[in-house]
Amino acid sequence: MKEYAQEGALIAVAYLVAYLLTFYLVMPIQNLVIGGAYTELASLVFLPHGVRVLSIFLLGARAIPMLLIASTILVLLFEYPGAYFTGTSGALCAYLAFKIFQLAGYRIEPRSQLVSQWRSLMLIALVAAVINGLSIPLILVMGGFSEGEVTPLILLYVIGDTLGAFVFFALLAAGGRAYRWVQGRQSVS
Repeated sequence: MKEYAQEGALIAVAYLVAYLLTFYLVMPIQNLVIGGAYTELASLVFLPHGVRVLSIFLLGARAIPMLLIASTILVLLFEYPGAYFTGTSGALCAYLAFKIFQLAGYRIEPRSQLVSQWRSLMLIALVAAVINGLSIPLILVMGGFSEGEVTPLILLYVIGDTLGAFVFFALLAAGGRAYRWVQGRQSVS
């Protein structure tokens, strides 16, 4: 139970940090560079998607409650229309993508060489982004947005989730290399 609580706390914190980085660093830059009405509703680099995919990859369905808790906390902090349901969509999209691949006979599981699996994880992140990109506009339409308002968002959500996962995995890889470099330097000293 203690291990599950630690895993859950790590997922929740990683999701919250990725979300805050996206909305307080990435989106302001995006709005300055691109601007436009839709860029306020969708980030072109949505880092939490990488947390979703990695969490489900490592923990499977056990990660879903923690992703739901993290998205609920975010809804309470940054309330926006349809937020409760979009958080559920986000928490489930990576799990559904893994299940689709599993049903197709393609199984990807954690092993010691996570780096060698990045292509598979990115493919799953893309499928999860499509699932999420189709479900969020549907939720927004049910929440009162017009179909014309949300249709352009589909592509933005797919691009944002996919790029966000790519950047998240790249940052993780760079952090791992930096950590090994520091450890190597300390062992030489």
